[in-house]
Amino acid sequence: VILLLNREMLMQTAMQRALARSGTLPAARRMLPCVRLCARPASSESQAVQEKAKAEKVNFWRKNDQLGRPVSPHLTVYAWQITNSLSVLHRATGIAMYMGVAIIAVPYMALPYMFPAYIATLKSFGLGMFILGSAKSLITFPFAYHAANGVRHLFWDAGYGFEMGVLTKTGVAVILGSLGVSLLTGFLM
Repeated sequence: VILLLNREMLMQTAMQRALARSGTLPAARRMLPCVRLCARPASSESQAVQEKAKAEKVNFWRKNDQLGRPVSPHLTVYAWQITNSLSVLHRATGIAMYMGVAIIAVPYMALPYMFPAYIATLKSFGLGMFILGSAKSLITFPFAYHAANGVRHLFWDAGYGFEMGVLTKTGVAVILGSLGVSLLTGFLM
């Protein structure tokens, strides 16, 4: 896109120079809309609109400074709730899953052996059930949480579960359920 725009601009500039040398530049202004628009001086009406917009912007920021408003809503403005924490965790698990695929799964495809060979190598280190189970639980938690919170969002899309008590209960259920699933997956499989 940028190359095409640069090419068109170069062609217009070359045409303008050629027409200027031949003495037919006013005709070129009628043919090329860019030349016609760029060649017009700014009207007093557009300058008045620009000045009014600038004055409104200055007044807006002056008013915000006088009222002590922050530049944008900040974390210090909001009270902690389980819903905003779960929203951040949902985004973080989505990023974690993507990064896991990008960092672990894609390079795995270039490795010379199949997956069971690497699992056998890990087991041969003698790390113990607790470390391997914890690692597997840590890997499966983003998937379990993201899936459970996705089901919660599906209920919201259907119009259910917006009462504050239900929001809190379903949030706790999502956390406990995803922790349980990831621990079961990590230690029992």
